[in-house]
Amino acid sequence: MTRAKSKPDVAVLFLRLRKPVYLSVLYLCLIPCALGQADPVKAQALFREGMRLKETNLEQAQDLLKKATDLEPSNAEYHFELANLYALRYDHLKQSNLSAGAEEMLRFCAYELEHTLTLKPAFIQAQYNLGVVYKNLEEYEKAREAFRKVLELDPKQVNAQLQIGSVYEAQGFFEEAREAYEDARE
Repeated sequence: MTRAKSKPDVAVLFLRLRKPVYLSVLYLCLIPCALGQADPVKAQALFREGMRLKETNLEQAQDLLKKATDLEPSNAEYHFELANLYALRYDHLKQSNLSAGAEEMLRFCAYELEHTLTLKPAFIQAQYNLGVVYKNLEEYEKAREAFRKVLELDPKQVNAQLQIGSVYEAQGFFEEAREAYEDARE
């Protein structure tokens, strides 16, 4: 009697493939399902509660939004709002003169905005915010690139053009800044 060949497990097939893209797919799609963690209803409840707590308790709101993104990693809105929360925490830390923790919040914010844009590339507000974060991190080339992408998505975004001028000015490139400001005026 011959044995029928069994089909290999999907996870085993993905693990045999050594390309990072497939491993990312495995992580984002299979692992939460395999662990019983994919729960959009619970994620939505955590997200709503986190948004409610943004006004009163930033740390607790951050924990809830992080859990929501863990439960539903492909939700761009969750990542965007988590980035906004990190930006709020940055503002609070800067006001309290705790600059070491502030930079860390900006880096978390940049990561979440980058993730948002991976999921939803035409998200203009996320692209603009990413430019502002890069500018605050003094990553000027990345900041200008982010603002240029905003202009590619919507040429009427005058604030993005003004930000490009501001980035040039922060670097001491005053002629380029003047040109950017003139472009914004037009």
